[in-house]
Amino acid sequence: MIGQKNAETSVYGDVSLLSQAKEFAHEHQVSVKVVLLAGWAVNFSRHLQSDDVAFYTNLRDCSFDTEYIVGPMDVTAPLRIQPLENESTLEALYRLESEKRTVSQSSYVGGSAIREYSQSQASLTSMFTVRESEIPMHKVEALDVTTETTLNWPTGQLSLVHDSSYSSARAKIILQHFWEVLQQIISSPYDRFKSLSLTSEQEKSSLLSFRSSRGNVSPQVGHNLIEKQTRDNGDAPALQFQLSEFMSFAKLNAAANRVAHRLTGLMSTGTIVPVHMDVSVQFVIVLLAILKAGGAYVILDHFQPPSRKAYILNDVKAPFYMKNGGPIKGIADVLAYSITDLMHGSTPDAEIDLGLSLDPEQPAYIIYTSGSTGVLKGVVLSHRAASTGILCAPDISNNRSLLFYNPIFSAAQRTILSTLAKGGCLCLAS
Repeated sequence: MIGQKNAETSVYGDVSLLSQAKEFAHEHQVSVKVVLLAGWAVNFSRHLQSDDVAFYTNLRDCSFDTEYIVGPMDVTAPLRIQPLENESTLEALYRLESEKRTVSQSSYVGGSAIREYSQSQASLTSMFTVRESEIPMHKVEALDVTTETTLNWPTGQLSLVHDSSYSSARAKIILQHFWEVLQQIISSPYDRFKSLSLTSEQEKSSLLSFRSSRGNVSPQVGHNLIEKQTRDNGDAPALQFQLSEFMSFAKLNAAANRVAHRLTGLMSTGTIVPVHMDVSVQFVIVLLAILKAGGAYVILDHFQPPSRKAYILNDVKAPFYMKNGGPIKGIADVLAYSITDLMHGSTPDAEIDLGLSLDPEQPAYIIYTSGSTGVLKGVVLSHRAASTGILCAPDISNNRSLLFYNPIFSAAQRTILSTLAKGGCLCLAS
């Protein structure tokens, strides 16, 4: 978040939670400001991954002389918060109340002197302010801070002013975590201060459900799951390359079927077809078509040497390979086809599913190791293995997944197949 503060992100919390914080503070004889400061400090320290944090904040000047002459007034001063190992949240609040009072009484000596006296090594580049009314606050221009966080008490609006290069989505997560920590302070004052979590119970439950084992998963054939999505949600987006118009499940399935019908004349069930193509909509169509035709695929990396590609072609006994550019240099004895070649002469009646009866134990794709031991090794993934991973993936409504892995890796296949089989939109980029 370094740079000019030219972006602002806001979230609204539950105003009733602020009322609870006020009642909590009164019950435990601390100021509500300390409760809010503690909540922000925990949030701040977790995101900075540091147990020693410091930030500027607005504090009520507790000096007797000042109140006697001009009445109560706010001052801006640095506050250092360093959670102790076995300290309860309530103990931390009492300690912070005392430190807040000391800092406010000493604010006249200046922030640098206070920081030097506290011996803090924490970076002092942020500010947390509580705005207690709709009356405009005096803006502090002299402080060299990269972020400013403001809580508007009457409305519950929490705003973060930051550099525009910092993700607004990330900023929103930081702000939302403050409300979760505040809730935990109020509900669990005797728990360890350092154990306060940024994660809500609802979020924990969701994460655990994503990880949960699903024992009753029956083996499937991977592309059948994608064909089911076509029948159920044919008009839904299936593929999108960068900013181009998306391709629906119905159009993806029809295109893959046309290619698959042609492939059945070039290969038999169980044939392994190498794919030497850039990531594109056509690339995904070809992968799906190979599976539909009863084959398995292995992806060749454009940037790897011809010798590696030649080894793989020979190892899988490829009768041909798929391409979207020129042939692989130095390989002239293996046929190469493009999707255009196979689409030529194809008819609309070839857009229906082939409906081949395939064994889930048949190979779906092959991943080759790096060859660091001297010899490349092909790892065969069956439809059973692929479909088990697909079926264990979470169901996420309106999911959009970016294929950012190199396609030669198994993680890329999981992204491609599980996104489509679960009805999501697979997003592609060159």
